[in-house]
Amino acid sequence: MTLVATSACIVLGVVFLSAEEDKPDWQNLVAGAVQEALEGSGDGEVGQIRRVKMTPRRDGGVDLSVEIRGVDDPGRVAFEVVVFDDNLQPLDPVDISWDEIPAGEGSTVVHLTYLGGAEVRSVGGNLMLVDRDTGSLSSRRKVAIPWQWTGSGGGGGQSGTAQAPPPGSLSIRTDNDGASDREPVVVDLTPVRIGDTPKPEEIRLTTVQTMHVVKKPTPTPRAPTPGPTATLTQLAIMAPAVTTTQKVTSVDLYGMAAKAKWRSSNGTLPFNGSSNDSRGFVRALGTATMLDGKKYPKVLQTHPAWTDNGTISGAYAGTIPSSATRFTAKAGFLEGVTRSDGVRVTVEVSKGNFRTTIVDRTIAAKPGVVTLSGAIPEGLRGQAVVLTLNVHANGTSTQDWFAWIEPVVE
Repeated sequence: MTLVATSACIVLGVVFLSAEEDKPDWQNLVAGAVQEALEGSGDGEVGQIRRVKMTPRRDGGVDLSVEIRGVDDPGRVAFEVVVFDDNLQPLDPVDISWDEIPAGEGSTVVHLTYLGGAEVRSVGGNLMLVDRDTGSLSSRRKVAIPWQWTGSGGGGGQSGTAQAPPPGSLSIRTDNDGASDREPVVVDLTPVRIGDTPKPEEIRLTTVQTMHVVKKPTPTPRAPTPGPTATLTQLAIMAPAVTTTQKVTSVDLYGMAAKAKWRSSNGTLPFNGSSNDSRGFVRALGTATMLDGKKYPKVLQTHPAWTDNGTISGAYAGTIPSSATRFTAKAGFLEGVTRSDGVRVTVEVSKGNFRTTIVDRTIAAKPGVVTLSGAIPEGLRGQAVVLTLNVHANGTSTQDWFAWIEPVVE
């Protein structure tokens, strides 16, 4: 039960993959799981992805051969890729580039290179074709990527100061030292017993359309059973959605930021846009260093339009969990800020013609972070609403490198 954008497809299900004899084929298991978990769609207005095929490279990277159609303006479209490690979390950092995108119908190749320093295994990925002008999703396809990555140890630019990526590539999300902000965790995919196994605790995911492996514990046997023991691997696969099997009590607004509608006083904004965009920009930085010199997780940078009294806002449309009572987040400015005159932030919740402000605070560009908190009106709990994060330049917008840290409704 999760707050989701109204334009997103809601996918909820539990897939059971049975094994032959004692051990399933790992690649088939992964391919089946990814097929169910990562299927998606878009509006198709600027093009569609028809097929995707993975090809390993000798340098340890991966190429995705992509068939596309309906692209009238190749300069208007770009690819975005999320690769899932075998802990079923986004692999980070990954350098993404692609060959020339053909007009009409044709094919191209998307190149993926892992830049972290550790060895990590991936299981699948989500390839998206997006509209550069609006940031909206045009087409999305899944691909199984059962691959062992050995990182090159590279990295990207610092938060708030990175240069705009050239056409045919996407910026690389890393921490400020250029190292991966997540260590890979190996998940055992060994089949487990069934029978009287108790129902496992299901795991709610905060990353849009990802999956998590749930293992059933081995029960104490009641009595010997003739014949071979059946085996089963259960994958609980779900997108952020309303679930009938577990009560969800919180909403991760950082993990769902890609589904929000972002705009500034200069118009609609793409998600994870360029830090040189004078219209303003929103960027999911992962782990980042704030003005107090400390690193924080789930940092969402929201820079208002580059004009006096410029603004930026992100509107999340969906259902508030019935048990959720508050919006909370930490907030402050990214490292390197010396000339900002601060910002004013507000958080609003609306339903129909009713709108209420639950957070309203002016934040100075000083070392340290502040805690933001606002009560969800009782009458809106369990209701379909729009929750909006707003940032207003407090005069000039110079160096308004403002960021929300772990924003959540809980």
